[in-house]
Formats: sequence, C-alpha cells, structure tokens
Amino acid sequence: MVPLLTTLAVTQSQYKINCHCCLKIFRRLCFFLADTSSIPIFSYFMEPLSNLQISSLMDKEGRISNNNMDILRRTLYYRGCEKDARELSWSLCLGYLNHEKTTSERKLEETHYHVIYEKTKSVWQNVIPEQKQNWALYKQIETQIDKDVTRTDKDEHLFQTDDLRHTTLLKTILMTYAFFNMRINYRQGMNYIVSGLMNVTTNENALFWLFKCVMDIIQPFYFCENDTIMRALKKNGCILKVMSPPLYKYLQQRDITYFFCFKWNALLFKRLFNEKDLLRVWDTIFAFPNRKMFYYITAAILKEYTTDIVSCLLSFDELMLFIQKLNGTIGDGIVYQADVVYQEFKKTADSEIVQYVYEKFSYKPAPKNDIRRVFFDIYSQCRPRSYSTK
Repeated sequence: MVPLLTTLAVTQSQYKINCHCCLKIFRRLCFFLADTSSIPIFSYFMEPLSNLQISSLMDKEGRISNNNMDILRRTLYYRGCEKDARELSWSLCLGYLNHEKTTSERKLEETHYHVIYEKTKSVWQNVIPEQKQNWALYKQIETQIDKDVTRTDKDEHLFQTDDLRHTTLLKTILMTYAFFNMRINYRQGMNYIVSGLMNVTTNENALFWLFKCVMDIIQPFYFCENDTIMRALKKNGCILKVMSPPLYKYLQQRDITYFFCFKWNALLFKRLFNEKDLLRVWDTIFAFPNRKMFYYITAAILKEYTTDIVSCLLSFDELMLFIQKLNGTIGDGIVYQADVVYQEFKKTADSEIVQYVYEKFSYKPAPKNDIRRVFFDIYSQCRPRSYSTK
C-alpha cells in the first residue's frame, strides 16, 4: 500500500519558547517546516521516495500535476530517496524529463534527447587523425580528460576493477559535454560530478543529460573568467553575513577570500561525504535546484565550526587544511541544518542580498587568452600550502 501523506502546518508563532535550549531543539526539528509564506500547508511522504510513491502521484496516463510534483520534490528534499527511484526523481526535479507530459510523451522526449546526444558525440568521435592533429582545442581537451579519468575515484567500486567500461563511459560523457557547451568546454572537477552521478545511473543518455542539468546549476564555478567565479563564491559570504555575523566579520578582518569554499561549491561536496551520504545530500540539492542549497549547506557547516575557526585565528592556508580534515566526518544530517539556514535567511535577509544570491547567471564573452588559465589559477589557490608560523 502507498504510505499515507502526512500534512504538517507548523509555525514558530504557535509556540512560546522561553528557553534557549528549547529553541535550539525546535530549530533541529525545522526540517519538518515548509516556507509558510507562500504555502500555509504542505504534504510529503514520511518515508524515502520510492517508485511506488512516484507512480501514486501520476494520473492514469503518467502526468504529474504541479501540486503532486511539489509533494515529490518535498519528499525528496526532506526524506531522501530509495536507490532505484533516484534516476527518475532526479530527472523530473532537474528538468531532464517533463512531469506534465504523459509516460509515452516522456519516452518520445528521451528519444529526442538521445538523438541530440548522439549528434553531439559524433562531433568529436568522427574526427579524422589529420583533423585532430590540426585542432589545438580538441587535443587540449582530450589530453586533460585522459589524465583526469585515469585518476578519478580509484577507491570507489565503479573504478576498482580492470574493466574499463566505466572509465570509457566517464570519458565519453566529459568529451561530449565539452563539445556540447563550447563556452565552458572541460574543466577539472567535472569528472567527479559525473562519477557521482554514475552511482545512480550508467545509462549513457540519461547520465549525460543529468550531468548537463547539474552543470546548469553550478556552471559559474567552471566559467573561465575570474570575476564570474569570484562573484559566485562571494554569495557564500552574503549568507554568512546574515546567518553567522561573527564568522563573516572575522573573514573580513583577516582578508580571507571565499576561495576556501570553491571545492565544496564546484564539486557539490563530492569529497566531503561518503558515497551514501553524498547521494542523500544531492537529493536535497536537486529537489529544488533554484534554491541553490549547496550555499546553505556550506553555511551550515561553517556555522557549526565558527568557534573553532575564530578562536584559533586560522589563516587562509590553515582554514584550507582545517576544511580538508573534515572530509568523511560530516553526516547527511547537515541537510536539516542547511534547511534551517535557508528558511531563516529568506525571512531575515535584505531583499538586495537575496536578489544577489539568486541572480540569474549570464555568459560573458570568452577571454582572448588561454581559456583554461584563469580556472587553473583559481584551482591552484584552493590548494593549501602549509601552516603559517606565528
């Protein structure tokens, strides 16, 4: 049987909280809350999203209404997803598949996307040797991808065997995207995003389009202009300014830029969490892509460690090393704290700050010099050198 939908409507004004301890406990439970400013009552399944639940939200022809799609998103956001339902739920939430279409129409949609994918893939696969020899950008992209795929996640089960199918698939997706989005091409870090998605699907067509949808969310971090990357990183500071003023003030006083957030944002925490927890974190991020929840997860983590950072007077290099040591120590429960940060930020931040965080990304003309230089400059600055001596 399909689990009953649970309807919750809770606001802080309904309770008189006279104790700081009680308030803290209440905030820990805020993952049950919705943004009641627009929807006073919301519903979602109390169990992780399953294929059976998704089917129950469809009409007899497979359409999902906007209201039911909201239930699907909220369930994925708050409760996560069962393994075999993840590909479909992410495809619907990220926009690869249209929830308003029938099942048969979605199959035609997948066929259409497959044709586009194969055409794009043929651009680089059908290059003759002489053409490749004279195509500098092609050689540059392929050389870098070949280097990166051979060292991607060697400790994970997909890449531990001598079977090269997954490595070949990884290269194929990266090469095809490089020629699909010629403004960005390939950048280091994309290989880890694809690797993470391969834990959900190894269907080549679905994998490519899911990757494309994810890149639409985080592409400012892979753009070749320094100003674009810096502008995206500064949004971490906008949220900290509202949600953790002591840490924001400390970073300002020490003149510490937000480059230390780069890998978290650009890789969507790929190295911070183990495989299981990472997929749960991505459930929350992908459920509502426009919320940019990766910023709030970053803020929630930094807020948790504000005392450690400020009291130890960490420099930029020391902060980078401190962050590296957090890898594998943070569980997926951070998404609930991130939701609290998100809800409070929306209610308390000035409209100008909110507008800045959610501004629509727009391309700028590509620089005339080497398109990869700026990105590698950014990437190198995110590598800690050593503890500075005082």
